[in-house]
Amino acid sequence: MSTGPRERDGSAEVEALRAELRARDEALTTLEGELAARDEALAAASAELVTSDKAVRFLERKLRRLEAMATRSTEIAQRHQVLMLRANEDLEREAARADGAARAKGLFAAQMSHEVRTPMNGLLGMLDLLGDTRLDDEQRVCVETATRAMRELLALLDDALDLAKVEAGSMAVRVGPTDVRGVIEDACAIAGAPGAKRQVACWPVVDLDVPRLVATDGRHLRQVLTNLIGNAVKYTDSGEVVVSASWAAEASALVLEVRDTGTGIDPRQLERIFEPFAQSECPGTRLRGGTGLGLAIVRELVALHGGAVDARSEIGLGTTIVVTWPVAAREASESAAAPVSALRVGLLGLAPSATRALASTLAHLGHTPEPLSADTPLETLTKGAVDALVVPRALLGALTRRVQDTPIVLMTDAVEEAVEVGGRGGAHARLFLPLRAERVAAALGRAVEAHRELPDRVAPTVRVLPRPGRAPTGGRVLIVDDNPVNQLVARRFCERAGYRCEVVGDGMSAVEAAQREDFDAILMDCQMPQMDGFAAARRIRGEERGRAVIIAVTASALADDRDRCLAAGMDDFLPKPLDGQALEAMLARHLQARAPGGADAVTTRADAAAQLVG
Repeated sequence: MSTGPRERDGSAEVEALRAELRARDEALTTLEGELAARDEALAAASAELVTSDKAVRFLERKLRRLEAMATRSTEIAQRHQVLMLRANEDLEREAARADGAARAKGLFAAQMSHEVRTPMNGLLGMLDLLGDTRLDDEQRVCVETATRAMRELLALLDDALDLAKVEAGSMAVRVGPTDVRGVIEDACAIAGAPGAKRQVACWPVVDLDVPRLVATDGRHLRQVLTNLIGNAVKYTDSGEVVVSASWAAEASALVLEVRDTGTGIDPRQLERIFEPFAQSECPGTRLRGGTGLGLAIVRELVALHGGAVDARSEIGLGTTIVVTWPVAAREASESAAAPVSALRVGLLGLAPSATRALASTLAHLGHTPEPLSADTPLETLTKGAVDALVVPRALLGALTRRVQDTPIVLMTDAVEEAVEVGGRGGAHARLFLPLRAERVAAALGRAVEAHRELPDRVAPTVRVLPRPGRAPTGGRVLIVDDNPVNQLVARRFCERAGYRCEVVGDGMSAVEAAQREDFDAILMDCQMPQMDGFAAARRIRGEERGRAVIIAVTASALADDRDRCLAAGMDDFLPKPLDGQALEAMLARHLQARAPGGADAVTTRADAAAQLVG
């Protein structure tokens, strides 16, 4: 059966419809896939939103907890702040009470020191005067023993007071220009004096690059050196103590070294020696006395100035203590004045440490030291090899017989030793120990002058010098003190030195006496009834016609008193107990400086040879 055109057209339409249906079905399938994918994406997004919502709710809860904690922390901080304020107020009150207690302690210690020093002044003064009377051997031993005991008691009092002030934080630091060499030489002279009696020399050696002046507390520096040297001398039975100073430029500090040839210390005990009341356990330590406070004070003072102290030692080989002492600044100052004529000075046959110390001093003075051994041929010294010679006593005789064209200075610690001077018979001048720069300069000047000017016909002169520091006689001294014993001690000391004295008991009487007549010097106690010494000095300075030397004599241990004395117009300061020799030396120094021609005046040409040894 054949199909007609209509059937063929219907089949085509059906196929077209089927194709369209298939296309639509595929499109629907694709769309279903896309919808399914979108549904999955929506489901994932919905799940993510659920998770995010949970996270947000968790964070909100955490934030609320943190806010609550912050609120509580703020409340706690506020409460703590209130507590801190109250605690600070309590601490300030406690600190104020502690400061008050420390001040009261310091004032009590100073007052007790004053009260103890006043009777000690009478005791030591009377013992000193008693020692000048006729005594048999047994009596003299008793007097000397009592004097030593009193001085040890005084040293204990000073050490205890200083340590108390340092520990209480009441030790003031007063920075000012300080002469380094002068401080070292003073400390060697004072603390080294006991060793000189045992032939234990104390040599100051100051490097040339050490500044002449530094800015520091000179009192504290002197006290540190005095304690170190005194300790070294105490434990050195023979040999020497050498005090060296060098300059650490990078640290702007002095490096001070005190070395002795004494008994030494077990290295295991070195840390203990700087503790209060501690002493080494070396044999004989207890026999040497002492309280063990000196090195403790050294440590505290060095720490107060930001320095460091170190010790090294070995039993039987001596001890070396090194102090690093920072200074506030290097003072801009002129260097030491150069001598009119620089000399080549031969140091012949001196001990190594003596040579080193004298060489550093000569270099400081602008001279050139030439160390020479004792076996140097004397013929070489007669050819102008040196301009002057410094020799020990052992070489003097042979040297002066063979060397006649060179000034000779004898270095000696025997003050009473008779030495030929002038002409061909002996030294042209003497250099007395302890070593000081001004003594070296003066001795060289005297030797050169004597060698140049004294004619050969001047006979050798032998002179035994009087005790150093003996003042010129005839001056008038006003003694101002309210204590009868102190009046008597001061009067006897002055009369022993050749002065005429007047005594008054209070400041007002001192002012009236100074208005009534002229005095060369006034010894002024500071604490007196009616008018104290400070007010009296100011009144005298304001009304006097001339200018008497006013020396404060006080038992007070307060550091400010020296400044108060100088501010009141006084010239100098002496602590009680009064030392007779120190008083004589101070009066002589001040009064000779004011005399016509000064202390170096020479009266006649006939006395020139004798003056050369003075």
